[in-house]
Amino acid sequence: IDDALLIPRFDREACAGKLLRHGLETLSSAAGLSAYGRRGDHAAFCAAILAFSADAKSDLLEYLRRDILNVALRNTDNHGRNSAFIKYAQGPVTLAPLYDFAPMFLDPEGIARASRWPDSLEPVTGRPAWGEIVKSFQRHIDQEEALAFLTEQQLKVEALPITMRACGVEEYVIQQVTRRCAEIAADLRDAERGVDQLG
Repeated sequence: IDDALLIPRFDREACAGKLLRHGLETLSSAAGLSAYGRRGDHAAFCAAILAFSADAKSDLLEYLRRDILNVALRNTDNHGRNSAFIKYAQGPVTLAPLYDFAPMFLDPEGIARASRWPDSLEPVTGRPAWGEIVKSFQRHIDQEEALAFLTEQQLKVEALPITMRACGVEEYVIQQVTRRCAEIAADLRDAERGVDQLG
């Protein structure tokens, strides 16, 4: 299919000549926020991860990483049905691989940011206070881990335009997100300083 990104199915696999199916449950469902059209709540989704994931800390950091990418790459279609738990038939419940991720700013209808953090953690829509967010999870992420996480994400976001070119992303798309990547990288750098000052 032209201009479509296809990913391998991760909810099923061949095993001993049979098709093994893994269950999927969206974060909206797991958090009890499944009513269609309701604004997503990142705090509620993170609470569901902490309650149900077999590797809660890793999945929590992965969820934060994905929302950093959402705002840096201007993917506003970040509702809770676009993230899910995968329930392996013979294994643990964890966050499913990333899917349905796209630069939705290109949609001519204009898609508002579907899921947000509480106002105290996202005072400006699309510009979360990353330092305050990681501090809100200090029972699960210690200061050293939080600082390392923020530093890693800042460097990766800063390099996103270069990474995108290396991956063959259209120049038009890169130009449309370059400024936002720089802004989010700066936000992450400020968050690093705030967390570091707690020590």
